[in-house]
Amino acid sequence: MDEIEKVNKALFGRKVRSFTDKGRTYTVYLGKDGKYKCTCPDFIFRKGSYNIFPEKHPEKAQRGCKHIAKVLGDTLGVKTILVRRSTGMGYVYRPR
Repeated sequence: MDEIEKVNKALFGRKVRSFTDKGRTYTVYLGKDGKYKCTCPDFIFRKGSYNIFPEKHPEKAQRGCKHIAKVLGDTLGVKTILVRRSTGMGYVYRPR
């Protein structure tokens, strides 16, 4: 992570609660390449297990984790379709 990404993470990162451990939070932030990044183990070690497709915004599709899908859906105000890369199984995240 370079200095620009460190600043983006510190100033603009969004805290997202873990879906499995309610006491843990991860930070989702915008990388220098314009794609979201996350501090969760799934993203750090695998660059995310999902292909993420925000409804009505195909240009925002990216590889990532559930936390990135949540931030994308909440930010754009649309449903986000997640497709697990290993199995092709998918599900939909609906923003609140």
